[in-house]
Amino acid sequence: MSAPEKKIFKILMISIAVIAVGVLVKEIFLTVRPIEVEPLSAYVTPIEVNFDLLEDPNFEEMILFENIKMPEKFGRDNPFLPY
Repeated sequence: MSAPEKKIFKILMISIAVIAVGVLVKEIFLTVRPIEVEPLSAYVTPIEVNFDLLEDPNFEEMILFENIKMPEKFGRDNPFLPY
C-alpha cells in the first residue's frame, strides 16, 4: 500500500470506530426504556392489632407515668470536686 492509500485506510477505520462508538452510546445511554415497578402491596404484609389486652383488668391497674415524681434536687453543686 502506498502512503495515500494508508492515509485513506486510516481515516476510514477512525470514522468506522467513531460511528460504532456513537451507535453504542445512543443505544446504551440515550434509549428510553419503560420502568416497571411492582405495587407496594406486594412487599407489605397486612397488620392485625389485637385490642383484647386493653380490656384486661391487670392492664388497667398499671401505674401511670404521671404519678412518678422527679427528685427535687439532683446532681452536685460542683461536679469537678472529688468525692
